[in-house]
Amino acid sequence: MDIRKTLDELDVLFKKRHYNEVESFLLCKIKGAEKDNDSNSIITLGNELIGFYRTASRHKDSLALGDYLISLMKEMKLEETEAYATTFLNVATAYREAGRIDESLKYYNDVLKIYKNTVSEYDVRLASLYNNMSLAYYDKKDYEKACSLIEEALLLVIENKDTEIKEAISRSNLALSLLKMNKVTDAIKHIEKSLNIFEKAEEPRDFHYPATLSSMGEAQYMLKNYEKALDYFTRALIEIENTIGQNSYYASICHNISMVYDKMNNSEQKDKYESIAEAIYNKLKE
Repeated sequence: MDIRKTLDELDVLFKKRHYNEVESFLLCKIKGAEKDNDSNSIITLGNELIGFYRTASRHKDSLALGDYLISLMKEMKLEETEAYATTFLNVATAYREAGRIDESLKYYNDVLKIYKNTVSEYDVRLASLYNNMSLAYYDKKDYEKACSLIEEALLLVIENKDTEIKEAISRSNLALSLLKMNKVTDAIKHIEKSLNIFEKAEEPRDFHYPATLSSMGEAQYMLKNYEKALDYFTRALIEIENTIGQNSYYASICHNISMVYDKMNNSEQKDKYESIAEAIYNKLKE
């Protein structure tokens, strides 16, 4: 299989926003790679599919595929390699997104051990690891630890070239913990820089963009600027629906919009968005 050509075809699907075709495309290519005993292509494409499942909140599928890839890589005796670490990082994030935080941190720490033996201390891949680890600590409500990890990530991406999107992601993640620590002014500074980078980027924008819009909505909500909060939350919803569709994060933002309408004494809209959120959560449980 010409894996570079296959990944280019996948990029075209994303750029054209043909998200409903991504799963079938990847499954077909993986089946072809299995038929050809092309394990390297299976691993590469499997990692892409894990990311797709994770973003779509299909946690059972992402975890099952991750376990399969790890088993395959062990059969290939690829432990302690950079490729193994990359898959571990992807699987760790799948566990985090599924709410299995302690398991995700175990995988993240395994990745860190491999990276320390295989990559430079200035390698930008460490920034991606620190960003993901920070979100696990964020989920554990250890916001100080989350901030320290993201600050390390920021130092790395700023020192490297062509890492503007990674900088935007790092600043967006840092803002999440700052908001939880009630450091709203500091959070807004990072969110504004992040949004500025995302909005200058070519379409389609990184999927972290709607998360950053949502963070600004949360910041404005905390400042009691409810009209502004509603605007940012609504923009985030539109971005998500135009990309991956109605996932768990979409439901979460609907819940936030419901809270805004509650503060604005609009019970009809409050109930509407809370119902949407509940319906999505229930569907994802099926």
